[in-house]
Amino acid sequence: MANKRHKWMQYKFIRQFEDVRSYLPETKWFNKDNFLELFDKYSDVIVKPNEGRRGRGVYRISATGSGKYEIHKEKTKRIVADKEAAYEYLHGKAGSRKYIVQQRISLATVNGCPMDVRTIVQRKTGSDVWKVTAIAIKVAGEGYIVTNIQRSAGLVLPILKALRKSSLKHLSGKALRSSVKKVALMTAEKMVQLYPDHRIYAFDMGIDDNGDVWIIEVNRFPMMTHFQALKDKTMYNRIMRYKNS
Repeated sequence: MANKRHKWMQYKFIRQFEDVRSYLPETKWFNKDNFLELFDKYSDVIVKPNEGRRGRGVYRISATGSGKYEIHKEKTKRIVADKEAAYEYLHGKAGSRKYIVQQRISLATVNGCPMDVRTIVQRKTGSDVWKVTAIAIKVAGEGYIVTNIQRSAGLVLPILKALRKSSLKHLSGKALRSSVKKVALMTAEKMVQLYPDHRIYAFDMGIDDNGDVWIIEVNRFPMMTHFQALKDKTMYNRIMRYKNS
């Protein structure tokens, strides 16, 4: 069932579990009614492909405060007169491809650039025990909305080092790391029902300005470039040991 890879399928699946539902940003299929509903509710939304990867085709739409609306993709910004014009522009860009619209999370930042947490959760062959084997912070390049390091020329940092440099430095880095790991493990345990034989997930998780954790995206076939980029290869080596176990 190819559609099990789709963001919408995964969102609907995770949302049915009460103990993890609150960690999901509100998400709907992208159409005019849903776009206007979520925009009126949050004044700041993300529109992205249902099957997109590596930050491609991601748009942020926000109110400027002067009665106009900003559409931000990569480093490019476009101002439009009203919400309907924003929808028509995005609808034209989407074409026949399916997109989703999502509540935008106000991500914590490092040097003013948004960051999120890449968390790898794995289990060994034949085991029901999940373990967080790696965790790091991805920081978007200057002017970008996506944290994909190739697309935005961003950087990867060890989580505690990044948190000390971040807008959350007044909070306990160890407590935030513990919260991220807890949510990732809870979610991985649920995903077994959707993918019974799968053994690795990469969770892209946001931490907002209040220190609350959000599940932004689940990747079943993650690349390991983030952890290869770190000087300390301990986490990368641990991932590979689990993959080969």
